[in-house]
Amino acid sequence: MKKKLIAGILSLIMAVTPFVSLPAISYADSGTCGVKQGATDIFEGMATDDKDITIWNDKMAVSFAVGSNNYWNMTKGSILDICAIDSSGKWGPDLVNDVELLMDLWTATGEYKGTDLRNDVKVTSSLSSDKKTVTVTSEYRYWVADPNKDGVNDDALPLDIKQVYTLKAGDSHLSMETTVTNPNETIDYGNETLNSSAAGKSSTGMFSGYSISTNAANMFGPYGYYPDTKATGIAIGNNENVKEYFGKFVTTYKDDYAVSLIMDGSDSYKGSSGYKDLYINQVIKAKQSYSFKGEVLVETANSTASVLDRIYARDSIGAGDTAMVSGTVTDEDGKPVEGVNVIVKKDGKYMCTTKSGSVNGAEVDKPKTIEQPMVWAITDKNGKYSFKLPKTTNNFDKEGTYKYKLKLEAAGYTSQTTDEFTLDSDKTQNFTIMTGAPVKLSAKDQNGKAIPFRVEISGVTYENKCAGISTYFSNSADKKTDIEFNLTQAKDVTFTASYGKNFESKAVPYKTNVTADGVEYEFKIHEIVDPKESGWVSMDNHQHSDYGDGATTPKDLFNAQIAAKLHYNLVSDHDTRINNIPMKKFSDQIGRPYISNMEVSPGWGHWGVLNVDFSEKETGNIVNASTATPPEIIKAGHAANALVIVHHPYSDYGFLHNQDSVAGGHADGWKDFDLLELQSTISSDGKTLEVLEKLTAENYKNINLDKLSSTIASAGVSQMDAKALVSAFAFWNAGEKKYLSAGSDQHQATNTALYPGIIRQYAKVGKDSKEAAKADSKAYLAALKDGRSYVTMGPLFFTYDGESFGDTISTGKKALKIDAQAVNGLEKVVLIETA
Repeated sequence: MKKKLIAGILSLIMAVTPFVSLPAISYADSGTCGVKQGATDIFEGMATDDKDITIWNDKMAVSFAVGSNNYWNMTKGSILDICAIDSSGKWGPDLVNDVELLMDLWTATGEYKGTDLRNDVKVTSSLSSDKKTVTVTSEYRYWVADPNKDGVNDDALPLDIKQVYTLKAGDSHLSMETTVTNPNETIDYGNETLNSSAAGKSSTGMFSGYSISTNAANMFGPYGYYPDTKATGIAIGNNENVKEYFGKFVTTYKDDYAVSLIMDGSDSYKGSSGYKDLYINQVIKAKQSYSFKGEVLVETANSTASVLDRIYARDSIGAGDTAMVSGTVTDEDGKPVEGVNVIVKKDGKYMCTTKSGSVNGAEVDKPKTIEQPMVWAITDKNGKYSFKLPKTTNNFDKEGTYKYKLKLEAAGYTSQTTDEFTLDSDKTQNFTIMTGAPVKLSAKDQNGKAIPFRVEISGVTYENKCAGISTYFSNSADKKTDIEFNLTQAKDVTFTASYGKNFESKAVPYKTNVTADGVEYEFKIHEIVDPKESGWVSMDNHQHSDYGDGATTPKDLFNAQIAAKLHYNLVSDHDTRINNIPMKKFSDQIGRPYISNMEVSPGWGHWGVLNVDFSEKETGNIVNASTATPPEIIKAGHAANALVIVHHPYSDYGFLHNQDSVAGGHADGWKDFDLLELQSTISSDGKTLEVLEKLTAENYKNINLDKLSSTIASAGVSQMDAKALVSAFAFWNAGEKKYLSAGSDQHQATNTALYPGIIRQYAKVGKDSKEAAKADSKAYLAALKDGRSYVTMGPLFFTYDGESFGDTISTGKKALKIDAQAVNGLEKVVLIETA
């Protein structure tokens, strides 16, 4: 039974400390807003603390992390849950993991004079007397040890931040406005001298803006950047070299919803399949204030058409500058087809920068224009769709070229694309859509044995991932090796099958036309090298499922790992062990060895705990990631029988990158971790080997283990994985053995650029194939701990005479025999002797 809003309480004022106890407040009447303190009523919402706040109107509800941790264990006061509310007043499930302000990429605020600023947040809420408007205000501070990025720690004051979230009755959007003030007399946040190039080019400004993290769904955007490849520092939208007017929104979506984030003036982008960030790259100068504005928009369909409508309204774009495009989609029998994505395609622009490096083959500092999806609508039960698009000639964007194509996509149907057209007035475009084609694929090895495999499809592209995907795997969980699916009809389609590609075999392509009759084909995949014959097995130690920001179910991840020819199965989700349970069951069902894992994820740095204990009763985190220090995390990992891995140590959310700002960052025990992770980005700029070759003994002598990030940067090493590798060398030079771990950190197994096994750990677990086949997780973990392993992006190494990596050889002079093999060819071998 719903209760009336308590009339005497029009505002709630609370802070993390102290806390004012207030009664729970019920839903607002229809057409008004409401506010409640306590655990959210959003289904599967994560705001479960009695200090949390939920606000709502008749269209949507939003929960804020006041007592609960921020999803990424960053600063509290952020958005933790969002749901849609239907016309009957029913609240739907949580649609996001996180929406928050980031001050400089994912570099978390540090501990300032003994205060952990992530948890030192004042949150207030206010409901207007007519209940038509509700606001939440969050006030906190942001501090890092080296704010002006000159490599020297400064005695700087924190930035003062005030965020105001506003929800009005009848709106499907939440407005956000942030004010950031630098109270320092002379110290900037960011470096004006080093950041004098155009916005987005340099990494010495502050990349500040809004971020949205998906809740196990798909992601899109920003418009202008295409294809969607994981990157940091891409110049978009308002960048002076890009000027892409609509390049200021990103979206997370599924079949029945789309949640979009809009940010005014955004000129830089960072993102992956699990999160997307829109930034303004600028220096936050001393004694000045800066404003950021944006919106979160909820659509109860797989459509982004309403995003354009919001931009028109926000930017006061008049009706004379837009035109309606509408029509009906029917099948070959003339019946309306519901659920067809009608996608608007047009040329969009972005630019790679010195921060991003070259992505998708684009040159750095040279704008790239490419045809891409801009926005889409979905047909209703009558097959109808509509959206308003900017006219080809308009008054608000003199830079843009507004010529369009429409593309149809739907599961089980054949895609089609119109010719390019201009838009000067309303346009009607009807379609007849054809069915798709059945595809059945299988694979055998050189001995005629059926094998599991992965297949990637090129020549056709599904822009909307709800309509179709470009990667499939054998269903090993159900003991099937064939792959069957439906695909759009198209000419010159290439199916590329693989099983251990780039390491033990080559990928095998098959090109054909896909007609209504379908495709049936058997691949022959030849194993070129078999490391198991010498007792070696391979693994990827860092992979995400569909808990949190991942988008791969445990079953699909299990199948993808087997199709990649990995020896073990594993899952490593953020701050939870829950999906270790189904993954272990899948492994047990077909007799495969399993390794448990979890990614402990404080905002200042992520940690793997490989082989962590888990059970039906042990599914949560091993620490409170919002308060734990590095030594506490390491100690808890070891107590849970795990090897502790520093994940992506020098990313903006890596421990060694943020160490000087972290509570306990230099406390006793911080060096007690076991492994340093390398990711596939180690080869992203193609310069890692060249940089390592140039380092001298003097360079290594000047590296300080307590100042790794700054002293390694001073040696001329900037790429994050190269810095991790040099860190391992530095520990060895200091007499401390630190070995390496391979982790793809993939969040969507169907991704063609970042997938299970793209980078691998090869471990020596036995003498021959029999011992390798029997090697359980204990054998693998022992090999990693003792150094009997290596990390590779393709080349394989084999030792002889009973010797192995990790052995200590006590002799004045010794000839070592090591074989190197690479299925794609080996160009160069370098021996690093100064490390």
